[in-house]
Amino acid sequence: ESLDIEQRLVGPVMASKRERVRGIATIRPPELYPHVASTLKNLHCRYRLAVVSVGEKAVVLSTVRHFDIESFFDLFVLEGDYTQPKPHPEPYNVCVSRLRLEPKKVVAIEDSPAGIEAAKAAGLFVIAVSTSAAVDKLQPADHVIDHIGQLSNFMPI
Repeated sequence: ESLDIEQRLVGPVMASKRERVRGIATIRPPELYPHVASTLKNLHCRYRLAVVSVGEKAVVLSTVRHFDIESFFDLFVLEGDYTQPKPHPEPYNVCVSRLRLEPKKVVAIEDSPAGIEAAKAAGLFVIAVSTSAAVDKLQPADHVIDHIGQLSNFMPI
């Protein structure tokens, strides 16, 4: 019975949180890390790019539109496109399937342990960027870099 009570409380609290996050993101989107826009522009010339996020759909879309980087991406896999969020591999499996690629030909750029776990479980090569998690938490990735601009060390741009 206590689980039922918790579920009744958690649902409205989470809905309220999502609504607040959406409101904040439309007023003031999160900042873009250095080198992101220029790196995406260069990568887009050579590779198909996708966003695979468990973030709020409205926040993700608002952010890419605010920074005028939406056109660099061929695909967005966001909430509603999968049933199991990261660390489950489903979001990445959906991405690979929609891009019609083999997992071994896909590189995931991740910044969280859950994202790394999801990408690795989907069979992807993973480069982690140490922007939001401690480097030791990112070690399951194939490579760890300090900022997105260092991608050129691993991928011809």
